[in-house]
Amino acid sequence: MASFDFSLMQRLAAEEKGEYHETPRHVVVHIPGKDRLLVGFDNLSWNREEGPRKPWAFDLARKNGWGVVGVMCKKSDWFRDLALFRILEGMRDCGVFSSYPAVSMYGSSMGAYGACAFAGLAPGCTVVAFSPQSTLAKDLAPFENRYDRAANRADWSQGPYRDAATGLAAAGKAYLVYDPLVPEDQAHIDRLTQPNCEVLGWNHLTHKVPPSFKRMEILKPVSMEMLDGSMTRQRFYELLRNRRNAIPYTLRLLEQAVEKGHTKLALSATAYARSQKDNWKLRQFQKDLKEQVKGQGL
Repeated sequence: MASFDFSLMQRLAAEEKGEYHETPRHVVVHIPGKDRLLVGFDNLSWNREEGPRKPWAFDLARKNGWGVVGVMCKKSDWFRDLALFRILEGMRDCGVFSSYPAVSMYGSSMGAYGACAFAGLAPGCTVVAFSPQSTLAKDLAPFENRYDRAANRADWSQGPYRDAATGLAAAGKAYLVYDPLVPEDQAHIDRLTQPNCEVLGWNHLTHKVPPSFKRMEILKPVSMEMLDGSMTRQRFYELLRNRRNAIPYTLRLLEQAVEKGHTKLALSATAYARSQKDNWKLRQFQKDLKEQVKGQGL
């Protein structure tokens, strides 16, 4: 069940002379820090959070002493809210963003749309966007049918920030990370890509890139090095070598082999995977696969 407990952020904002704003749809908090401002946007997983709410990547920012502006949802309206626009633009006009030597916008999926769309609030910022959507406006992205409820809930026909590609143009550098096998994500990447973008795709990450990176044990270095702008393409693919140790990634590869009709090859590969790192999911997959092979008389 979704948590609407914002007491921790309310307290920290008061104690550290920051800002706390609450509307019927969102909470926006600024907790001051040094060197860099991390602007984090919620994704759709916010409604499964329990206990006191924290902005996206809050702990990472605090550990580094950075300032935080967190945009937290009370409704999944994809940040299409005039009250939210006024708060964020008010922060811009009061110098919150410009008071830091560096600003990073960060989010995943819906949050990645936010990170790209609002990049113009801090021109020259660094954007880190995992599986970003560019818009839910049907005239701009007719291929996007995954979030029809959200598309119908808010006005995407007009107004500012409706196209993240426009906002992204103001960024100094943007990292766009996605799975090219997800057709809608590829289409959004095609809309978003500009000269300031480092586009980093890898098959089988799925739309849920942060959980995939977490299972590979590379989420922290990937996030840190992208947020501070030091990530290179070579370094990114070096870190991705850890995918070999991630069971969910291995299973996706094996399942795809079966889907393509390479059942016996998948069975052999499963045996090898188990010899490297045994796991109950691999054991169950191997058992089911053996039964399938037997049933097909292969």
